[in-house]
Amino acid sequence: MNEIPHLLKNRQLKAAIEQLKACAPIYKEVNAAERIERIADDYSRMLDYMERGYKDDSRATLYEKLRREAYRLDADMTLLDTYRSTSFFSNALYQANKARWDEEIISFTLENFVSDVAMLSLEPEETRLEKSRQLHRRHGQFMEVLFRKLWLAFMWTEHEAQFWERLLLSPTIDSNDAQLLVSALTLSLLQQYDVRKFRTLVNIYRNTNDQRLRQRALVGWAFNMDADTTLFPEHNELIGQLCNDEAVGRELLELQMQVFFCLNAEQDRDRIQKDIMPTLLKNNNLKITRFGIEEKEDDPMQDILDPGAADRAMEEMENTVGRMMDMQKKGVDIYFGGFSMMKSFPFFGDMAHWFTPFYKEHTALNNINDKLRGTVVMDSIVENGPFCDSDKYSFALAVTQVIDRLPDNMKELLASSDMLGPVAPKEETQTAAYIRRMYLQDLYRFYRLFPQRDLLPSPFDAKGHAAIKAFFYTLKALKNTRVEDNVTELATFLANHNRMKELHQLCSNFLYDNSNSKLTSDVRLLILAAKACEMADNGKAGKLYEKALELDNDNETALRGLGQRAFEQEDYEKAEQYYSRLVELNPKKSHQLSYCITLLKNKKTEEAMKAIYKLDYEHPDDLNVRRAKAWGLMQQGRLQQAQEEYAAITADSRAVDADLLNSGYCEWFLGNIRAALDCFRNYIAMKNEKDYELKDDFEHDRDTLSEHGISEMDMVLMLDLI
Repeated sequence: MNEIPHLLKNRQLKAAIEQLKACAPIYKEVNAAERIERIADDYSRMLDYMERGYKDDSRATLYEKLRREAYRLDADMTLLDTYRSTSFFSNALYQANKARWDEEIISFTLENFVSDVAMLSLEPEETRLEKSRQLHRRHGQFMEVLFRKLWLAFMWTEHEAQFWERLLLSPTIDSNDAQLLVSALTLSLLQQYDVRKFRTLVNIYRNTNDQRLRQRALVGWAFNMDADTTLFPEHNELIGQLCNDEAVGRELLELQMQVFFCLNAEQDRDRIQKDIMPTLLKNNNLKITRFGIEEKEDDPMQDILDPGAADRAMEEMENTVGRMMDMQKKGVDIYFGGFSMMKSFPFFGDMAHWFTPFYKEHTALNNINDKLRGTVVMDSIVENGPFCDSDKYSFALAVTQVIDRLPDNMKELLASSDMLGPVAPKEETQTAAYIRRMYLQDLYRFYRLFPQRDLLPSPFDAKGHAAIKAFFYTLKALKNTRVEDNVTELATFLANHNRMKELHQLCSNFLYDNSNSKLTSDVRLLILAAKACEMADNGKAGKLYEKALELDNDNETALRGLGQRAFEQEDYEKAEQYYSRLVELNPKKSHQLSYCITLLKNKKTEEAMKAIYKLDYEHPDDLNVRRAKAWGLMQQGRLQQAQEEYAAITADSRAVDADLLNSGYCEWFLGNIRAALDCFRNYIAMKNEKDYELKDDFEHDRDTLSEHGISEMDMVLMLDLI
């Protein structure tokens, strides 16, 4: 079966039909035998007409139709293999198929739910609550099954695509239901590409007025743009139409940046746990006991022994909370660490619950609603909760577990509108960026924490591919669209967040071999691309720096980059030229020091030492300046002074392995063999590299050693002594 897509892409329809025929009988659930028979008959008839010499202007169109039908059949068979592979899929498919709902029943149920909820207001107060709970319980069960039906759906017919698009855009169904089903559709596409499902998400994004629904649809089609479109050219046409809209381009840029904040969630969690949580825990006034949470008693001696302690603790606490709020404003997922430990509730055993918008009438929240009736708690979570929907459910479920053991003052806090602390202004929570960020966090939590996540293709994992699906800016289909207007901004973002691999992938797509003069003449982008290339392709990095320097001959970053390249390639004369120009433009310490070192390499020792002494006077604690000074002293033959410098350098806690090597050279030149041996042995131990050999360093520094009277035999014997 794996060969069939390849055959179809290469227009080997006859061979694909034969292979599909051979395995079709075991795929009765998707009517494989009947479908391949129809395809085979139509293709046979086409060949027969051609053999008889009939002309048919629609022959090419029919061939493409049959090729696509064969692809859809193969995709359905592949999906069925997946669904049969584990009990997780087979159980979900069984539950979905057990509910034999047709389109009319689905439409009626979703629309009727909205009217039934509206009619609840007419019910007597004493029966309203129970009827509301019955209604939401039945509807919740219906939606869980409908989610599975859509998630596990096989390839759609055109009729199915039109039905679901019309239904999900209908103002007569509940927004929460539409949002949940769009998530199911996204998961279905991630499992197996279907151009009709993709088009449905695009059209929902284009046509809905519901911002929450629109943002889910955006994430859905953006994460599925990487499809192989050999058989479906309309896929790229859809992308081209979308991405030539400036507003869409900006939303894609914001989405792409938000994706990387999600990908940093584990690192941010570790940073919060290491740097922030200890401060919060140290300064809180609560303790956890086996009987529940209790407030600590104030220490009566504290005010006497340290009268300012309380104020300092409060200030430290406020600063720490402020840091977290600043992180959140920048897009950091500050709640991932805390709430990732609160996803073990049975509630999260059902996939649909990870994507269900938070609403206080959900059946799982009946217990907390009963205990907190008459308070503003649930309304506060719904309206102001500064975290994503699945975290809101986690929070509410966790409160249910501990509320009976909370001290009275905390129960009072729960009943107040200040329960959640600093929250985003309501107008901010209605913005597209905020809504999209919350949904991305739901999606990321699902793919990181759902128990069966390894069975599902995640948009956040590469799994052998050059880039993750969620990094859609690497797609060729986005070239020559308005998306290119934002490439430099994204490149800057990636560089600022040390995402150099992704920066290289971005530039590989948009900058290299691109005819867009706006990008290829963007100095800032060229510089960023060069930095991204430094590890992967040093030669390309040099060419990019040269191009940037052609456009801006005073660009310090390009000059510094070219100077470093030349120095690494041991072209010290060229390096000297670049660093000399840098010093002219900006005589800061790092530029002067680099220039001095290239002068030393070019044997312009006296000129170099004059500048080094000046730097040493101005920066007496700078170890790099002292290293240059020590090396220059050795070049001048002033070995005793060099020895003193190296002794001070190697005694410093900032010393590195190379300092020991150079100190060893100095001792060797002085004839202090045992001291040199100690330096070399410590150097090897500090370097701690499995395949390292000291003779490689000797070979590299052969000229320097020879200048100081070290012969080939001396090197051999020194290595043997070590």
